[in-house]
Amino acid sequence: MSEDEHTHTETRDEPLDAEHAARRRLALAQIRQYPDPVLRMRAHEVDEFDEDLRRLAERMIALMQDASGVGLAGNQAGVLRRIVVMQPDPEADAFAVVNPVIVEQGDGRESDE
Repeated sequence: MSEDEHTHTETRDEPLDAEHAARRRLALAQIRQYPDPVLRMRAHEVDEFDEDLRRLAERMIALMQDASGVGLAGNQAGVLRRIVVMQPDPEADAFAVVNPVIVEQGDGRESDE
């Protein structure tokens, strides 16, 4: 997502205060952006579900929330592991999905820079 798409607080409809705006800028600087080649690299399947994985998920969730995002993949955090964190509903808890698999794909395509 572009920087302009991340301009709202957790309710995603109020302007950011100065502190949150500064945290957001710092978080966005840590997230890999197109055309970074790591975004096209294949992430490795996770085979150890341990404390390190839990801490990685927590760090990714904090980074995503500081960036005012709704999702973040391992590659975007510079980690080549198959993990995605999401919080599509600001009223619900964020969660991690490990080793996701696409089981069905539609014909529609969307692209965006």
